[in-house]
Amino acid sequence: MRLTEAIPFFAWLCALVALAAAGAALMSAARLREARRTLHATRRERDAAQSLAAATERMLRLAANDFRTPALALLGHADEIGAGVIDPARHGAAMAAVAEQLLSTADALTEHVLPASRPWVLRRESLCLGQAVSDAIAAVEAALGPGRRHWRVAADLDGRRVDADRRALHQILLRVLTSAARLSRNEDTIDVFCAAAAGGITLLVADEGIGLAALDPAWSDARPDSRGMGFGLSLARMLMVAHGGSLSIETSACVGTRVALHFPARGVMAEALLAA
Repeated sequence: MRLTEAIPFFAWLCALVALAAAGAALMSAARLREARRTLHATRRERDAAQSLAAATERMLRLAANDFRTPALALLGHADEIGAGVIDPARHGAAMAAVAEQLLSTADALTEHVLPASRPWVLRRESLCLGQAVSDAIAAVEAALGPGRRHWRVAADLDGRRVDADRRALHQILLRVLTSAARLSRNEDTIDVFCAAAAGGITLLVADEGIGLAALDPAWSDARPDSRGMGFGLSLARMLMVAHGGSLSIETSACVGTRVALHFPARGVMAEALLAA
């Protein structure tokens, strides 16, 4: 092969080697990018799993605390029965109410905490807010045992309707009203009323009790669990968020607590918005 012929051949060979090297480099870079994407996805999945596990653990701890109160109530009734202080009607009704409270907490734990990785299915329907509040108050009164609360429920609640899941709304109201009853004293007053809000309505529950002294002031919608809230209010907040709404708390020791349940416009019936 002549030199003049060899030079183009070697130039072509060098170009081919360079092209192969460039291709290999591109493939290596693509593999590196894919490896990085896989690593980042794995880290996100790990962080999400850790966050879910931590949230579930917090909720289980809160639920465990909520089981203690009715269990102590049952022990109190057992002590009275053992001491011969027997009023069949009172003990029977009170113990049945406590049993219903335990079953309700167990159901809520099963539905909303243990399978936290799957979305909840809400079966929405038009519900009268006044009737829902009345039903929840009746359930709270039945489980309250000795003692009485004065419930001042605004008359205009009967004219307000929300688009919500019936069982979920009952759980929300039951948990919020139970918290108000526990924080207040015998013969205290608990106010339940509505206030107009931008883009919907807000249901307010205000008690004059001891207040959630341990509530973290930085608690917000971004923090589903917090010291002092307990399982009940945490669950109520989760259900409100599932409806597209929110739950906020204002509390002061020895002054009282005010819980605001905000229902967005898309979850409020037209006649309710007009009434507001």
